[in-house]
Amino acid sequence: MNVCFSRLCAFRLAAAAVCAALSVSAQSPRDFALDLSAAVSSSSPRITLSWSLRSPSNIVSQQLYRRTLGEPAWQWLADLATNQTSYADSTAAVGVTYEYWVRRTYNGIYPSVAIGYLCAGAEVPMNDAPGRLLLAVDASLAPELAPELAQLTEDLTGEGWDVHTLTVPRSATPAAVKAQVLAAVQAAPTAPTTLYLLGHVPVPYSGNLAPDGCGDHAGAWPADGFYADLDGLWPDTSVSAVTAAGTRNDNIPGDGKLDPSLLPTPLELAVGRVDLHSLSRAPAAAVSEAALLRRYLRKAHDFRMRQGAYATLPRRSLILDSLGYLAGENPAASGWALAFAASGPAIDEPAAGQWFSETFAGGKTYLFGYACGDGAFDRVGGLGHTSDFGQLPSRVLFLSLFGSYSGDWDAPENILRAALAGNATGDSLALASFWGGRPHRFLHPLGMGAALGHALRASQNAAFLGEGGYQPGNYAGVHAGLLGDPTLRLYPVEPPRNLNATSASGLAELAWSPSGESGLLGYHVYRATSPAGPFTRLTASPLASPAFTDSSAAPDTAHTYLVRTLKRETVPGGTFQNLSAAARLTLTVRPGPAA
Repeated sequence: MNVCFSRLCAFRLAAAAVCAALSVSAQSPRDFALDLSAAVSSSSPRITLSWSLRSPSNIVSQQLYRRTLGEPAWQWLADLATNQTSYADSTAAVGVTYEYWVRRTYNGIYPSVAIGYLCAGAEVPMNDAPGRLLLAVDASLAPELAPELAQLTEDLTGEGWDVHTLTVPRSATPAAVKAQVLAAVQAAPTAPTTLYLLGHVPVPYSGNLAPDGCGDHAGAWPADGFYADLDGLWPDTSVSAVTAAGTRNDNIPGDGKLDPSLLPTPLELAVGRVDLHSLSRAPAAAVSEAALLRRYLRKAHDFRMRQGAYATLPRRSLILDSLGYLAGENPAASGWALAFAASGPAIDEPAAGQWFSETFAGGKTYLFGYACGDGAFDRVGGLGHTSDFGQLPSRVLFLSLFGSYSGDWDAPENILRAALAGNATGDSLALASFWGGRPHRFLHPLGMGAALGHALRASQNAAFLGEGGYQPGNYAGVHAGLLGDPTLRLYPVEPPRNLNATSASGLAELAWSPSGESGLLGYHVYRATSPAGPFTRLTASPLASPAFTDSSAAPDTAHTYLVRTLKRETVPGGTFQNLSAAARLTLTVRPGPAA
């Protein structure tokens, strides 16, 4: 049932009628998300899964499936007893990331299948080459943001991204921007993996859809997947939709808005957007769009560097559910599922109106947060308004919000974008947001170190993979997108501090302060003859001490060095090697005396 819940009273009447008819009014979204976790070992059994039971009298079957992360097909592992709460996988290999699926089937409860997914692995090795990134920057904002863009590029190259920048005219058509993206892809020696849209890069609109169920909001919705789909067909010839309350959602043949309501083919690129146009309440119209973007980029830099407001990052989540069962949709189920996979069992549940209070996000930091309620473009019922994110503390880093209208993120004062803009006091900390509930988003790969964009693309593409699709309620609607830097990961590591270097006699001597990270494995050092890279790793294994001597650098040449902390990260899904952002410096290596 696709209920529009722009008015909570109307929602309650509609949902109550359906729930009464189905006799399932006692269920809650928490019943439809499995709290999967893994204990891992380097000896067999290497991965032991565990979970709890919900509505145990209604469980009629449980099956366990597994696949290597990135593979399309699930492999059956075991039929489980209906009261079983653990399974030891003795066939899992060390160093491999797996997806596990516990398919729990209920009787007498709708929906009959719960969300039960986890990424897990034991001692998964580090990834210091995440891929090629296209950074598409709004040309009208690039000059004002030059220092922040330079810092962003340094941060990204320091994490191993191969960064290529596109400057995009704000007045261009989406088709022209797509042509720029395709040209950059075709010119690349290696295929890009991620597209980062920064600023008001032209927004593609597509489809005739109303995923919020509101008839006055049916038509074309923002669809950044158009840029990420490199070989699908996106015609503009057949859809005619002019019933929306605002003309922005109108879609008629030949108007530049596209026909598909579903992604035509799987996305080749992960895509994320940071676009803070038309936000006059975050906190006021006097704060320019460029200033809001500057604020966001500084937040993302501080997060990567584990400094300022991001120095301490507790593993806990915040879930505010003002919709509940919603006739079996259970929008918050995917919020519960991601909280379990990302931060574990530490989950707070504020009452309506309490999100920004000192007891919750106003005074405590959360890795992940989910909120749903009746909605408008600028608010989510029970949570608050656009202006709240611009004026109050909200110490939640990664957000999934769900309410009618708010998923149409290109609207002025949209709350999903306002959350990224933050506030003047620096304690509104959101770094990414997405509309989660129609459909459910399956982002458990984040729990084993995946980048945000890669995790969302996997969820979007799962609908194309037949038996690889996620259940329940997964489909590839064009409206599903990511607001925020798509390269961010959930668990930043403290980088080396106080890096310094000297050179004499053909040697470069580097030193830095010891790390206080728990699970420290050591440090890796990289070198390039250009600050932009590419960088070569000089350390075959991590250094135990905070110092390094480079005897292979060319003399009388400026070299840029990166130093990264490596730690053993322990997460709900197991353990993996996690690299920090880079400390960097440039040094000219002085030659030794002439022979």
